[in-house]
Amino acid sequence: MLPELPSLPIHAILPELQDKLSRHQSVILSAEPGSGKTTIIPLVLASEEWLQGEKIIMLEPRRLAARMAARRMSELAGDKTGGLVGYRIRFDKKISTKTQIEVVTEGIFLRMIQNDPELSGVGLVIFDEFHVRSIQSDLALALCADVLELRDNLKVMIMSATMDSERVAGLLGKAPVITGEGRCFPVETIYLARPSNDYLVPRTVKAVHHAMVERDGDILVFLPGAGEIKAVQKRIEGDIKCLTLYGDLPQHKQDLVFKTTEKRRVILATPIAETSLTIEGVSVVIDSGLMKIPKFSPANGLTSLHTVSISKASADQRAGRAGRLGPGVCYRLWTKTEQHSMAEFLPPEIIGADLAPLLLEVMQWGVKNPAELTWLDPPRTAQLEQAGKLLVRLGAIDNRGNLSDLGKQIASFPLHPRLATMLLYGRTHNNAILACRLAALLQNRDLFRRGNTEQSADIEDRLDILRLFDRNETGLIRAKGADISLCRRILREADQYQRLLRVTGEKHDFKEAGNLLAIAYPDRIAKKKTGSSQHLLASGRGVILSPYDHLQQADFLVAANVDGGKKQGKIFLAASLSLEEILHGQSHLLNTKEIVEWKQSKVEAVSVLSLGSLEIKREALRQVNPDKIRKCLIKGIRQTGIDCLNWQKKSRELQARMETAHDLDPGKWPDVSDKNLIENLSWLEPYLDSMGSLKQVKKLDIHSILLTLLPWKDQQALDRLLPTHYQAPSGSKIKLQYMPGKPPVLAVRLQEMFGASESPSIYNGRLSILIHLLSPARRPVQVTADLASFWQNTYPLVKKELAGRYPKHYWPDDPLLAQATARCKPRK
Repeated sequence: MLPELPSLPIHAILPELQDKLSRHQSVILSAEPGSGKTTIIPLVLASEEWLQGEKIIMLEPRRLAARMAARRMSELAGDKTGGLVGYRIRFDKKISTKTQIEVVTEGIFLRMIQNDPELSGVGLVIFDEFHVRSIQSDLALALCADVLELRDNLKVMIMSATMDSERVAGLLGKAPVITGEGRCFPVETIYLARPSNDYLVPRTVKAVHHAMVERDGDILVFLPGAGEIKAVQKRIEGDIKCLTLYGDLPQHKQDLVFKTTEKRRVILATPIAETSLTIEGVSVVIDSGLMKIPKFSPANGLTSLHTVSISKASADQRAGRAGRLGPGVCYRLWTKTEQHSMAEFLPPEIIGADLAPLLLEVMQWGVKNPAELTWLDPPRTAQLEQAGKLLVRLGAIDNRGNLSDLGKQIASFPLHPRLATMLLYGRTHNNAILACRLAALLQNRDLFRRGNTEQSADIEDRLDILRLFDRNETGLIRAKGADISLCRRILREADQYQRLLRVTGEKHDFKEAGNLLAIAYPDRIAKKKTGSSQHLLASGRGVILSPYDHLQQADFLVAANVDGGKKQGKIFLAASLSLEEILHGQSHLLNTKEIVEWKQSKVEAVSVLSLGSLEIKREALRQVNPDKIRKCLIKGIRQTGIDCLNWQKKSRELQARMETAHDLDPGKWPDVSDKNLIENLSWLEPYLDSMGSLKQVKKLDIHSILLTLLPWKDQQALDRLLPTHYQAPSGSKIKLQYMPGKPPVLAVRLQEMFGASESPSIYNGRLSILIHLLSPARRPVQVTADLASFWQNTYPLVKKELAGRYPKHYWPDDPLLAQATARCKPRK
């Protein structure tokens, strides 16, 4: 029998809730903050007849909320935690054979339902604070929806103060929606009068000081992350009792927030304090309006942390913290105008998360395609494809697309598939302790305090700190700028992983860190770009390592902690890796390819060993298919351009004649223009045998090769129709200058054309020659295509000028009757 429960608004809708649950499998409850839904409803429902003595499982989005909810319900029941009400969170649980209500995190629930798909002994599953919409809560609901079809005696209830109730109800077969009032006292909301130019930290500090003077009661400050919390704490600590609350904080420090004191407090918190928790004494909330969310990029396979504006729903949740126990005030560090532009709800985590853990869970459930399950927001295709590729690399999915034996083992661990794979590999290769320590290091914030720009990203430095802690050298740990309490937490988690692996006290080689991390992060094996601080990941993504980091000396790295970044990510944690370790430990991911490529004006034939986008090793090939070399050489010639060939003067002259012939008779003569020759190099290909460089190609006689494009008869016809020389009336043979698309040019001294009454033509009279008449000194005098007109109209003027300049030369009055000569005067 329960003691008398506090009088809270939720009691008003309890009869309706009990009635709906007795007649429906699913119920949606929307009740305002402070209504008592989290702590009252499970206690009341535990005695319902339809439960038939089975358990109630309540899911909470955060470990702190799960512990505090279980503790509060136990207090209301007059029992200790672990009796009627217990909890299970990661690495901590308080339950007994008497426990009827279990408060669990969503991750723990996934382990429970995977281990027992029928949820034997469970009569009701409650999803509390469902509006948070973590990826695990979405998956848990999808699996529960599957179980509801198998068990008509299992019930599901979804609870939140701010969610799209009708949409959730539609997902569960039009489940009834119950709406309840809250017990939130009036909260005065104060906005900034105008947008602030201050950075977040000074803006928050200013608001805290203002609230300390203007208002009474404890102050709860919402900040996006631990970094901002520590920065604000540093500025206000002293006269003010300042407490912090965030996920990575040890439990005993988190619990301090819930212990009332006579001294006024300022509590700096992340969104962890946004839901489920009532903090005694708080009547003032200062809201930064910001939060940090992870965003996964399918393009590069990396997750980066983004600071974003909260939604209106979150802002209401935060403001409600000030009115839980009495009237309060909420200072919002943004303007009313900015409030109007805020989104009603933020997109659920499933939209922008790494889906590898989800895909593994779904496949463990026995479903290959996640689309077969029921989702509020289905996982995106691109992210699922990326997740599938990673699981294949890790060996979790076999070549038939099924969950492998290794994949089943990986799925049994409460860790990301990457880290679970590393733990299993470490156990198999007698290095489990190191694997466990690496996993614990990667699951927590950095051991070294932020702000030290000279600190290397080398994970070996963190392992050194843990070794110092093993030897109780705390003074040296402090001197190195590391966090002692975090060392304790990391080693405690590492011990938990050892228990999961069932290994104890084995020897370990810390030099194997790079090899172990490569098992977990094969796509993040990195190679330094020559002459740069940038590294290329096996995934193809470019990342930056500090140019002063000693890891710059390593041939290869494994970048375990990388920020996706907007343009290029930054490496925060990495380990060095040798070529031998890659060849030995990653042989299943290596690919050997024979490459024949054009490089530095020659064909290079090599065998390239690669891992993803990384070239691991390159060796010259001794035997290569001649066809591949020839094709590559042709490609290289085409890339370099037609001028790379041995174009002697006579080659270009022949080409010009052949092009002129093609212009006149396209069907008879080949197109030997530069454009056609470079586009279709089949005319050159027969002469490239045994060649592999431009240096060799330059020895080819292009003139002779062009001639072979013409049969012997056509060669004779070309010489006849488009002769190389023209015999002038003087008897001189003068070279014709051919230019495709233009008439050929005859540059001849004027005196050598005496007696020629008409301009000469070639190609059976179809092509007139353009005459460039020159002075005795071979300087231009006149250009004409009509010699008869020149003699009649222009010659008298030219003669007068030339006679004055060249008096010793022969300048007849009638050039048509005069004897042509190449001398000063004609022979007598």
